[in-house]
Amino acid sequence: PNLSTIEIQMMSDLGRMYHQKGQLELALIELRKVYQLMDDFPMERKTFELNKVYYYYGDLLFELAHYEESFEIVQEGMALAQQFCSYYYLEELFTLNGKLLHETQQIAEATEYFFLAKMVQRIVRD
Repeated sequence: PNLSTIEIQMMSDLGRMYHQKGQLELALIELRKVYQLMDDFPMERKTFELNKVYYYYGDLLFELAHYEESFEIVQEGMALAQQFCSYYYLEELFTLNGKLLHETQQIAEATEYFFLAKMVQRIVRD
């Protein structure tokens, strides 16, 4: 499908709304569909705003205790942020990565990501 980045963002927002309302099955269906669409999305059309898709999907997978899959999604989101030199959703991705690492008993690494999240928060705020 020939979707725009705005349409993909809107679809991810719908998935996020389902998640926030506790409709986890609907959220999973919507966010998985958006993530699969992102996979086929040409790199030259990707923008930093798509970072939230990785965060929303990773966060839902974390809540569902699908830690390995969530970790992979979060890694992709952090890589996209780095590619665009963007802080958009980077604090959230760093925090989620820290939670994932903490969940798998990688406490030192988790602490580093929580620190990085705080640093991004300070940079964005200033």
